[in-house]
Amino acid sequence: MNLYSKAVKLALECKDIDLAQEYANKPSEHKIKKKLWIKIAKYLFNYQNPQTADAKLYGYVPSTTGAKKEVNVEEALKIINRCNVLKV
Repeated sequence: MNLYSKAVKLALECKDIDLAQEYANKPSEHKIKKKLWIKIAKYLFNYQNPQTADAKLYGYVPSTTGAKKEVNVEEALKIINRCNVLKV
């Protein structure tokens, strides 16, 4: 799992969600896939920039500093629904 995890992490650091999804789907073991998709979901809900997103539905999540930040929930849910590992 370590190489898949690193690949997903690097793809997310480069803001390449499609590449992260591709690597998250590669492992044959269900538990590993689930961990990788959870990593992608956390990224989407914590770091997505709502100004660049097309959808108009946003939610607010607390950040580590205590301030609320805007997250494009609709777009994040569309991406998560593409996997067959996580249930929403």
